[in-house]
Amino acid sequence: MDSADLAALPDFRTALSGYSAIVIASDHGGMLGEAELTFLNGQAVAIVDYLNAGGGLYAESESNATGQIGATPRFAFLPFLASSTDFNADEVSNTVTVFGSSLGLVDADVNGNFSHNYFAPTAGMSSVDLYNGSASRPLTLAYRGLVDIQGPIPEPQTYALMVLGLLAVGMAHRRRTPAG
Repeated sequence: MDSADLAALPDFRTALSGYSAIVIASDHGGMLGEAELTFLNGQAVAIVDYLNAGGGLYAESESNATGQIGATPRFAFLPFLASSTDFNADEVSNTVTVFGSSLGLVDADVNGNFSHNYFAPTAGMSSVDLYNGSASRPLTLAYRGLVDIQGPIPEPQTYALMVLGLLAVGMAHRRRTPAG
């Protein structure tokens, strides 16, 4: 849909219920423009609600390499995604992470194309592949689970382990601190 089609929807969130996923094209080689990105950014709450109801999302790069999106904030339809950095690079030495391998990917799957941005930080999502193997330059992120405006919501088991870990650190610190 272009911006006119999106604006003509009586209720964006209701319209999403008829689809299994949102696919957002790149602004470089795709048709994403400033008006579409502005619309999507304004629908962040509806998109988060849709994701939590089981919908999927696939978004390609947003780099303004062709001037189509101007100064419009990148990926703001996922408000917890702190930032992406624009850059243009051939994909020749990228590597798949352990998580990417668990999805069935190999290094050959993430090379031979062109990258337009990387993410840092990852906002609680898993890195799928890395620019030239650099952990500080993840090219693709993935996450499955609930999210809110602040980001991914840890599964109860993950949250419980984190709390137990913090308690253990606190107890160890208390033992080392002399009574005063």
